[in-house]
Amino acid sequence: MRTSFLGILCGLGLLALPLRGDVDKPSPDEAAPERGEPGRERKASARDEHEAIHRKLEDEGEENLKEIARLMEKIRDGLRRKKTGDPTQSDQREVVKKIEDLIDKIGKG
Repeated sequence: MRTSFLGILCGLGLLALPLRGDVDKPSPDEAAPERGEPGRERKASARDEHEAIHRKLEDEGEENLKEIARLMEKIRDGLRRKKTGDPTQSDQREVVKKIEDLIDKIGKG
């Protein structure tokens, strides 16, 4: 009976909140390295490097989104003035390319 009750709570997402605290806690393997354990130091440096890559991708993505927003405002203003020629279409193609590149980077990261 207890197993099925816990299963129902998990299925409803009612048990997920108490478990979230356990996710944020470092596992015993991730605890601070003790002296004489170079394996743990390598894991920590690899984790730091991985986090640095994600921060870099996040910063680049934010800059790309700002550039995309600026271009989209320029496109909107051009369309508002009924300017649908090559300059506006070129900006539209550039926005699409930047969005596709951003999606590709996120997929690889």
